[in-house]
Amino acid sequence: MAGANFARPSALHRGYSLFWLFIIAWGISVANTVFEDRFRIAAGYVFVFFHSAVFLASFVALSELFALPTKASFAQRVHDDHEIRDHLVNVPHADALISPSRDELNANDNEDEEAEAQSPPTETTPLVGGTPAGTRRTTFATTYRRSISAIINKARSNESDEKQPYEYEQLWSANLPSWLWSLQFLILGPFLVILIGQHGLTLVASVSQTGADGSSLLVPYLMTAFFSIFLLLPITPFTHRVTHHVPMALLTVFIATLVYNLAAPPFSESSRYKIYFQQTVDLDTGATKVHYAGLQEYVQRTIAELPSAAGKEIECTSRGSLRSGLTTCSYDGSDVPPNVVKALPDGIPPQNGFSDWLHFNVTRAKGETKARFEIDAKESRSCAIAFDKPISSFTVNGNQPHERFGAIPEAGLTKIKLYRRDWTTPWKVDVQWEADSAANTGIDGRVLCSWDDVNTPGTIPAYDEGLKYSPTWVALTKLTSGLCEGRKAFKA
Repeated sequence: MAGANFARPSALHRGYSLFWLFIIAWGISVANTVFEDRFRIAAGYVFVFFHSAVFLASFVALSELFALPTKASFAQRVHDDHEIRDHLVNVPHADALISPSRDELNANDNEDEEAEAQSPPTETTPLVGGTPAGTRRTTFATTYRRSISAIINKARSNESDEKQPYEYEQLWSANLPSWLWSLQFLILGPFLVILIGQHGLTLVASVSQTGADGSSLLVPYLMTAFFSIFLLLPITPFTHRVTHHVPMALLTVFIATLVYNLAAPPFSESSRYKIYFQQTVDLDTGATKVHYAGLQEYVQRTIAELPSAAGKEIECTSRGSLRSGLTTCSYDGSDVPPNVVKALPDGIPPQNGFSDWLHFNVTRAKGETKARFEIDAKESRSCAIAFDKPISSFTVNGNQPHERFGAIPEAGLTKIKLYRRDWTTPWKVDVQWEADSAANTGIDGRVLCSWDDVNTPGTIPAYDEGLKYSPTWVALTKLTSGLCEGRKAFKA
């Protein structure tokens, strides 16, 4: 904007910018309406305020043009200025203003007398002696000096009486009211900048950890770029008048923050890194493992601080991770076994009673690819059934899945998550699958149940240990629906 104003300053700069903003705001409003009507996304009310403010500012810009002079009056003024300029061009050189000497005057008189003697008098000969009519010269000190001074005085008086344009803008812009830009700035600037800035900060802060979730980092960067541009749009009609001190100050801030971000650690106690935790238990064998998922560098630094992981072999892999782009590191958690089911007296190792946490029964329909699961877990309301091959349909307690869950994919399902509202009612799940061949009509898999309660210390000691010994810049959260997950295998 400043470069365009330097190359070709225009009094209509604000008007042009506002019309472009109006087109942009109209396009955004159309997209906002489509999202609201087709996708039921009605969070674009910020753009409604933006469109309304741009409309009011554009209306003020159009109304401002009524203060301009008519074409006829402006053309007459320009014509008068040209006449004054033409007369000023005819002002003689300083050397021509020097009066002739007495010898030059005598020589000129002699030349005039000789010319009169050579040419006989005619009807055009003046009664008073001198040069022929039309060639008689007057002195600069009389008529010519008075006419030039009058023209200059008139031009100076016109310049002092009339308003002047701003710097190098067009002459006709002198009649535009200079205070309207402040009204337009009040309409566009403070409210929209505050509203857009708060929304941008909120959204950017809400997606700052999506990289740790394994999501693409393109979304946070695009969101930051969009709101940075959107934040500057309301003040673009006025940026060409901003002095160089403001961008220099912003450049200084940019350099300082860039150096800090490159030199300082990426995470701190006030801005922590999210690492996923889960402890799994094989309820048949009692084997347990502790899993930490995240970026491998920070996960390994976290595990290195845990006493239960000291001297243990750490296995890290990104294959089969529940969150794409992240690495899951696991180690033997037999030193910190979970105790989520309070069914054993104190002093008895919990691994001796793991098998009692989950009970299920699988009944296979004879000669058919159907089976019924009856599942019950102690002190848990959340379980799941994972199948080694997809199933084609299922019912829970005789009821089909609700339509809000969508239709079953053509490829089938490999996992069913179950939830109940009480602690004792068992699940009864009927499933059906397609046979691979005449000789292989069965189905294998695992029944999984999860526990999340860590209000009492010692319920999941591995998680308590992570909270206590992990670095201060680490925040732990659960990897799946449960901090502790127990599983049993089945064959049907």
